[in-house]
Amino acid sequence: MSPEQAMGEPDVDHRADVYAAGVVLYECAVGDVPFDAPNYNKLLRHILDSEPLPPRQRQADISGEVERV
Repeated sequence: MSPEQAMGEPDVDHRADVYAAGVVLYECAVGDVPFDAPNYNKLLRHILDSEPLPPRQRQADISGEVERV
């Protein structure tokens, strides 16, 4: 879920899809989700208030090119 969707904005556009594609790429590269929480409300707070760890900090063999995407 993109930050815009998490905030309940009514006019979410294509950028939410770009965000979702980035989350999928992160999961494929790292093997885990960028944000994890014990419940839905805490997950929304993580999405809105924090940045995920850079992929190479979680999986050292990821190339710099993949991380920049």
